[in-house]
Amino acid sequence: MAAGPSSVHTLNDPDLSDAVFVVGSTRTEIRASRAILASASPFFATLFSAEWSNRDKPIPMPAWNPSAFAVALVHLYCGWVPGTPVSGTVMQALHMLKVDVDVMDLYAWDNLLDLAGMLERPRLASAARDQIMELVNKKVAALTA
Repeated sequence: MAAGPSSVHTLNDPDLSDAVFVVGSTRTEIRASRAILASASPFFATLFSAEWSNRDKPIPMPAWNPSAFAVALVHLYCGWVPGTPVSGTVMQALHMLKVDVDVMDLYAWDNLLDLAGMLERPRLASAARDQIMELVNKKVAALTA
C-alpha cells in the first residue's frame, strides 16, 4: 500500500525523514520516512524493527543503483510506476532525487527489477521488466539494421 501522492514531496526532506540510506558505490544519501516505508513494504518493516532500529545510523545499501533505489522509494510513497503518466509531484520528487528514468540504463532497470522482487511489488517489477524489454528491443533493432 502506497502512502499517497500527497506524501511523495516529503521524500528526501531532512526535516520529515527519519531514515538515511547510503546507496550504491557513489554513496548517494537518500532520506525517507520509516513509517511510510514500513507500511508499504514487509522488507522495510522487518529492517526497521531489527538491525536498523537505531535511527541515528545511516543504512548502507551498497549493492543498489541509486536511481533504481530512488524509483522504488517513489513507488512505495505514491504507487507511481515507470511507463505511466508522471504527475507534477512525482516529477518534482524524481528531479530532486536526480533521477531521469528516460536515461536509466539496462543495469539500473535490472537493479530495479531485483528491488521490486525484494520489496514484493509486482506492479513495479512488471514496469521494470517492460523497460528492460524496450531497451533490449532497441539494441536488437540497432544491431540488425
